[in-house]
Amino acid sequence: MKKVIIFLSVLFIFSCKDSETTKIDFESEISISEMVSYLPSHYKKEKSVYFVNDDQESKMLKISYLEGIENKTHNGNNYVAETFEATLYDPNNQWFSIQMKASANYSNSGNEIVKSISAILMPFNESGTTWASIKFENGVPKISLGDDFRESVLLNNKEYKDVFITIGKQGDVQHEAYSELDINSEVGVVAFRDHNNDLWTFDRFEE
Repeated sequence: MKKVIIFLSVLFIFSCKDSETTKIDFESEISISEMVSYLPSHYKKEKSVYFVNDDQESKMLKISYLEGIENKTHNGNNYVAETFEATLYDPNNQWFSIQMKASANYSNSGNEIVKSISAILMPFNESGTTWASIKFENGVPKISLGDDFRESVLLNNKEYKDVFITIGKQGDVQHEAYSELDINSEVGVVAFRDHNNDLWTFDRFEE
């Protein structure tokens, strides 16, 4: 678990460096209300989320959601930034999880705030891992050149709207396992691929 936390911390730092920035005067408190609003409120209220595969088999994942405050420093000035972590995990498989974290920082280049939601599909596998980063600018998700964003996509015969699709690759070769992670605002995690690269798509939330 310590290795996972270290990796996620490094991952979020790199995602922040790559994120779009909004230039403003220095603030001692950074709100992430737009990112909290982006993910479905069900992550705060419900205990479980169900996914189905092409054969209509069902998989249940538990939901863990935490909000907090991080103390940070920029050019000798102290500030605090809100954060949250939303995790979907398999109670029967301690190695599997989908972890999402909101990050807000000042960039190294100036008084610019960098905001993003980073998501990672665990565990690691021999061909690599799959992680996504949704950047925010002026309060809304920013579609960057490298993003595979679909206004409408059909997955396992179900239609989903405004989806960020991430395919895990090593070079041009797609990972042999856990190779896809799809996210939107309506349901959060829309779909993911498992250890067999079978696609599981969102079905419902439950208490």
